[in-house]
Amino acid sequence: MRARLLLAAASGAGAVFAITLLTFVWQWNESRPRSWNSAEVTSEFDVADVEGDARTLVLSYILHNHGDRDYRIDSTAGISLAGRRQEKGDLTFGTDSTIRLDTPVLVPSNERSRVTIHLSYSCPGINLEPDDTAENRKMNRSRVADCIGDEFSNLAGLVLYDPHERIRIDFPKPR
Repeated sequence: MRARLLLAAASGAGAVFAITLLTFVWQWNESRPRSWNSAEVTSEFDVADVEGDARTLVLSYILHNHGDRDYRIDSTAGISLAGRRQEKGDLTFGTDSTIRLDTPVLVPSNERSRVTIHLSYSCPGINLEPDDTAENRKMNRSRVADCIGDEFSNLAGLVLYDPHERIRIDFPKPR
């Protein structure tokens, strides 16, 4: 009888110790900084255009959600957008006045959605045709692409950091 009580007490103490250890390991793991996930949401360049009298750049991309849950950005609060320089690979972070993402963004699980990024930089001296025919639209897009190639030769692409979801989206250089 006494041996059974000792065995029960030892088992109980062992179980408490195991639960305490598992709780500690779980909390430690949850408190560790997670790396940025750049594989769950990826992007491909769609089209570049200009807007307004200042002819500032508008870049459109297609986002691909490879995850099993929807990806959403309701506002840009906390979101950081940066340009990645080609030469050294370093990041140059912009402000809402220099680089802006249209929100809301929703990319359902295993789906694709289009997003638009506005840059406050213009294409100086660009001469565009009226956007009334498919041929003119194609010519205009080619001129905008040439401007981006000339004016942003050291731009490797753009990067979005979403600290809420720990997601990084790499946007390739517009072409």
